[in-house]
Amino acid sequence: MDNGFDYGLVPPKYAHCFNEACPYGKHCLRRLAAVHAPAGVEFVTCLNPAAYPMGDTRCRHFRPADKIRLAWGVSRLCNEVPYGIARGLMTRVRHSFSKPTYYRILHQERPLSVEEQEKIAALFLREGVETAPLYDRYTENYDWKA
Repeated sequence: MDNGFDYGLVPPKYAHCFNEACPYGKHCLRRLAAVHAPAGVEFVTCLNPAAYPMGDTRCRHFRPADKIRLAWGVSRLCNEVPYGIARGLMTRVRHSFSKPTYYRILHQERPLSVEEQEKIAALFLREGVETAPLYDRYTENYDWKA
């Protein structure tokens, strides 16, 4: 289990798994949350123990405990792209999100998920830009939406 785990990052109502016998528990985010739940947290959402799969069957609620790379901010996105291409590219990026979402991304109030980063990289390739998109900063975190 991850010793640097910050339980404060666990979203409210995220389902915890208290199945100590699960063969996949060592690599499951739900189990990681359960193991690190502090005593001060009196109530947590958890999976029903009666619903645990039998034997070595992988649980349908398994979530990988691997960290993902989140990108923040798009102000530097086209710094390495020629101006003529960058203008159109930034317009396409802006139109890939709703207006409020785009401005939250621009002002680093919300990160870009791995899928959103791939979507922007595909826009770059469609415009013939070989360089990868460059974001303002990066962080690593668990994929809580899964």
